[in-house]
Amino acid sequence: RPIPNAQHAIPDSSASKYSSATNRAPVVVAPGRAGARAAQRLLRKDRPAEAAEAFISAARGAERDEADTYRYNAACAYWQAKDKENAILQLRSLLTSKTYGARAGELLGKILLETSKSEMADKPASGIAGLEEAASAFQRALRDTPQDERRQRNLTRALDPLPQARENAHIAKVLEQNGQTPADALM
Repeated sequence: RPIPNAQHAIPDSSASKYSSATNRAPVVVAPGRAGARAAQRLLRKDRPAEAAEAFISAARGAERDEADTYRYNAACAYWQAKDKENAILQLRSLLTSKTYGARAGELLGKILLETSKSEMADKPASGIAGLEEAASAFQRALRDTPQDERRQRNLTRALDPLPQARENAHIAKVLEQNGQTPADALM
């Protein structure tokens, strides 16, 4: 079960002495429940990025199910801190979790769907990859509860724009390779 008042979080990818985004020392807390409580206090102080790091630190010494809870909370905290990259990393690692796989899939799909829509104009290929991964994540969420209408709608929201997005990406690629034919040359 997620810790009450916790937001979304992501897996640990920091290997350096300092947090890459803030140039501050990473947050290290006691493993297990004591560390998770410290992370919750950081969330209540409106410090979600630090809370996410604390949840990850708490997960390091916990049993698998408990660690999954803390990592999911870390993903939620990263998402709250608008750190989508770290949230996505954490959520991807939770897709195989029996307890959090469906929730992680749903949140991952939501984040990827938002991200891919904004990328479609600039980078159609990465936008398509994001839509495809979002659809896959929504499928994972739907697997546990196939009758859930909300999860079915989420999957549809990711699948519906794919054909048009693929066509637009193909057109953009062809125009980039061959250039645009002048209008007078078409007649």
